[in-house]
Amino acid sequence: MFGQVKRAWFETFVELPHGIPLHNTFGRVFRHINPEAFERCFSQWTQALCSLKASDVVALDGKQLRRSKDSLLGRDGIRLVSAWASENTLMLTQVQVEKDRNEIPAPTLINVNGKLQLSKK
Repeated sequence: MFGQVKRAWFETFVELPHGIPLHNTFGRVFRHINPEAFERCFSQWTQALCSLKASDVVALDGKQLRRSKDSLLGRDGIRLVSAWASENTLMLTQVQVEKDRNEIPAPTLINVNGKLQLSKK
């Protein structure tokens, strides 16, 4: 339904001569995307949309991904810290942090070659 409603927007990026692809097609495409390359491109895209001033608020927020912990297999949950540009209502970047870490002692937001990144501590 989302694809049908947003078809005109999707067609600004890709030709859709046969309509919106099915769920399984998206699954096959996503399986072949390199996660690190996607993260890098997504971060660059969101930062290109965002114009930060020195007075703008960038909020850091830590979360554990729902259902990422598996006690039976001894797996800790996946914890992420995100940087949110409040004025732009846009997530700039995020980084995975170790167990028992949160946004308080979290990595810091730094400028690397004109791009905002969360430094991994």
